[in-house]
Amino acid sequence: MLLSSIASFFINKRQMMRVLLLPTCLFLSVFANAQELKIPKAHYPTLPKSGSTVDDFVPKDWKIEIQAKGDLNSDGLEDIVFLLQEDNPKNIVKNSGSGESTLNTNPRILAIIFAEKDGNYSLAASNNSLIPRYTNPLLNDYIESDAITYRKGVFYLSFDIFPMSASDRREISYNFRWQNNRFELIGYDSREINRADGDAKSISINYSTRKVRTMCYNVRTGEEEKVIWKKLPSNKIWTIDNIGNGIEFKPGVRAVCE
Repeated sequence: MLLSSIASFFINKRQMMRVLLLPTCLFLSVFANAQELKIPKAHYPTLPKSGSTVDDFVPKDWKIEIQAKGDLNSDGLEDIVFLLQEDNPKNIVKNSGSGESTLNTNPRILAIIFAEKDGNYSLAASNNSLIPRYTNPLLNDYIESDAITYRKGVFYLSFDIFPMSASDRREISYNFRWQNNRFELIGYDSREINRADGDAKSISINYSTRKVRTMCYNVRTGEEEKVIWKKLPSNKIWTIDNIGNGIEFKPGVRAVCE
């Protein structure tokens, strides 16, 4: 019953999940193709510190791709987390090799604004490294329409990584909460599924309690192989600013199914 509930949760709701790193050799082979394309250089504008609406924080020739609303700093006001993407035709890259024939490599900026009592907004955070540019034709664009969600003071950022040349699908989710005057990572969930046989392994980290749960199971048969609880070996505090590339981030523990 526990396994069935967990599997259903991962399949039906992507906002609370997402997954383990592929083996290094496979990861490198998938990303090697991106080096053959000529990707235009990205330019990231500085966002204004304040504005009367969310649109005031959108630079010229950029657009809001996704947004979620909710009280993030416990003041009773509705804040906004939103993902900006440049809208520049020069960043639409044609690919004559394997994979996708056209790539929208326009860069993205993750931004959070706090609502103020006077009805205006102030910029709480912005980041252009957590979500890497989509430059690899052998992958899908890993940002989907539900990639940013809000629930109970926490916002979730998720990636859905679907390599065309590999059997493993990866799902990753970051959970951020405003504390200590910054957005700290309080939860990390990841899962890797073998599309051929349904074997899956997942890892869930609670950075507040420093507890880690790893699971190995099969999403098709419901067969559960292993569930392990352990303590997170590092006390490092991760924030929205020091994680770096959200796809390449290594949480310090791995799920091993043997």
